[in-house]
Amino acid sequence: MTIRDQVFLYCHLVYGQQKEEIFSVLPPDRSEMLKKELHKFDRFPKEVRLTLVLKLLGYLVQHVRNPHLEMIHPTWIAESLRKEDPQFIALILTRLTPEYRAKVLSYLRLSVPSIPPAKVIPMESLDVLFRVFCNRFLPMGAPLGEAELSIDTIHLLKEEDLLNVIEQVGLREIARGFAMVGDAPLAAVLSRFPPKYQKDFGKAIKLAKGEPADKKKIVVKRLSKYDLASMPIDQASVRIGLAKIGAALRKAENLKRKIAQRISMDLGTILMQGEIEELLDNEEGEILAELGEALSKKRIKGQDLSFSTETELDRTRTKNT
Repeated sequence: MTIRDQVFLYCHLVYGQQKEEIFSVLPPDRSEMLKKELHKFDRFPKEVRLTLVLKLLGYLVQHVRNPHLEMIHPTWIAESLRKEDPQFIALILTRLTPEYRAKVLSYLRLSVPSIPPAKVIPMESLDVLFRVFCNRFLPMGAPLGEAELSIDTIHLLKEEDLLNVIEQVGLREIARGFAMVGDAPLAAVLSRFPPKYQKDFGKAIKLAKGEPADKKKIVVKRLSKYDLASMPIDQASVRIGLAKIGAALRKAENLKRKIAQRISMDLGTILMQGEIEELLDNEEGEILAELGEALSKKRIKGQDLSFSTETELDRTRTKNT
C-alpha cells in the first residue's frame, strides 16, 4: 500500500462507521485491495483496533513527515545543496539543528546569505520546500515496532559503529585472499598491520584456511584490483568491505542507499557502485555474522542504534517552543 492508501484506511477505521459506500468512488482494483486490508482488522475488539490504528497513524506522521534527515552524513546534504540558489540553501539550513547545520556548512564551503525580513516565507511554504528537498534522499527512520539489529536495520548504527562493521567485513575478505600463501609471506604481511588489526586478521586467516580453495581463489581475483602493497590496511579494509556489502545487497538498492547515506559520500559512492563479477555463497550471511561478532566483542553497542522516534532536531524544536 502507498502512504496515501494507509492514511485512507486508518482514517476509515478511526471514523468507526463501517459503511463501504465510500469505496465506490475509488478505482475497482484499489477499492478491492483496501477492503481486504480493512477486513484484517476485524479480528480485533473495537477498543484494541482503535488503539492499534492510532499508533499506526502516529507512526506515519512521525516517520513519513520526518525523514530523519540528520541521520544522513552531512556530505550528502552539502553536495545536494551546492548548486542551489543561495536563498534556497538558507531556507533549508534554517530547518537543521545548529550542530548539524555547522557540519553541512563545513563541507559546503559557501557563503550563505541570511533571509531578509521582507522575504520571510510562510511556514506552510517552507514545509513544502523542505519536504521536496528531503525527497532527494531515502528516509532513515526505524521500521515499525521494536526494531532488531539485522541487515535491514544496519543503517541505524552510529556512523563509527557502521564503519567498524564494514572494516571487519573487509579485513576478513583480505585474510581470505592471503590464506593461500605460505607462512613466511603471511608473517611479512601481518607485520605491516597495526597491532589493533593483527589479532582479528590472525583469527580470520585461521577461519579462511578451512574454506574451499575455489572460494579463496575468487577472493584473490577480487583483491587483485587493489594496490594492497601501498594502501594503509584500515583504508583497504573499508574499501573492500564496502565493495563486498554493495555486491551482497545488489538486489536491495534502497537498503544499499540507506547505508551509503549514513557514511561520507565518497565512501557511500563506493558502496553504491559495488560490483563484483563472481559472488560467493551466502555473502549477506557473512555480513550478518560480522555484525554479531562486533556486538559480542562489544566493538559496537546494539543499544546505541538510532531506534528512537525522536531525533536531535525534534528535541531542539521542542526546547525552542
